[in-house]
Amino acid sequence: MLSLAEKIAGKDCAGFARRIGEIAGAQGVNAYLVGGFVRDVLLGICSPDIDFMLEGDALLFVEQLSRSWSDYFPSLAAPARIAKFSRYKTAKIWFAGQVLPGVDRLDFSSARTEHYPVPGGRPVVASGDLYADLARRDFSVNAMAINITSGDDGMLCDFFGGQDDLALKLLRVLHARSFIDDPVRAIRAARLMSRLGFTLEPETAELLHSALQENLLSTVSGARLLDELRKALCEQDAFGCVCQLQESGLLEQIEPLFLFRREQTEEARGLIGAACKVCPSSTEAQFEKWHLVLAYLLRCASDEACRLVLDRFAAPRKVQRAFEQARQCLRSLSGAF
Repeated sequence: MLSLAEKIAGKDCAGFARRIGEIAGAQGVNAYLVGGFVRDVLLGICSPDIDFMLEGDALLFVEQLSRSWSDYFPSLAAPARIAKFSRYKTAKIWFAGQVLPGVDRLDFSSARTEHYPVPGGRPVVASGDLYADLARRDFSVNAMAINITSGDDGMLCDFFGGQDDLALKLLRVLHARSFIDDPVRAIRAARLMSRLGFTLEPETAELLHSALQENLLSTVSGARLLDELRKALCEQDAFGCVCQLQESGLLEQIEPLFLFRREQTEEARGLIGAACKVCPSSTEAQFEKWHLVLAYLLRCASDEACRLVLDRFAAPRKVQRAFEQARQCLRSLSGAF
């Protein structure tokens, strides 16, 4: 599998993964590439998101790795910052530039289990093994791993039929409570369907429909909703994703003031494209493309209504300012709101 990763993601990326596996193996820890990176390699797509999972203490591993970085990777720039999240047994390493082609951040996690005491709430996390960690994930196509401490080309671990679902272009949840435990998986499904051209496996589609009928997104905090919405609106084809959200009924549940119809797609793409070219060149704009898309979805809402929406999403002040700039930019171009 690492030879395939080398073909898709490049020698630097595959070589780095092998070295991480060697370092972990020397400490008696099994290490894996997991999640979207594995999915994308199997699809022949180069992914900038590299996630490592260890059957051990990932926080301690990252601390030791960053401390001895120059010994392990003398030709690579040292980390600019690390963050450890003990509650979730995860850690991140950020770099000032690209540590690998297209990569400026690395994610590490301990193998873990998750239990959701309350629908849409924070999970209770406990240590687990490889199988338990993959079993807690959202879709079968994201529940695969490559063993990078196996001493060979890296064995693919696929307990839930992820390869088969990739071939069929299907998104399949791993258990019946998936959308109840974590309703934002519904937004993630729309994002992956738009990006990859996948469809929902029939039983998964029924489970999503039931979750929508029960308005389970209402159990999710505003901040978490905004974070998942931001990821959707940051997609290369943001309005393709918005179409998926609208047609599934998710868009209205995320925010009833959002307005969009599929026939508006080309108009919206043209307006956002023009705004990306014109507005930043004429102002000291601090907004990004996703702020423009959000402003477009709220184009018929009053200024006060927009403020209330952003408050409900617990949007940081920086996001609120960027939204306001984006809204003014679209107004100057369209004159429609």
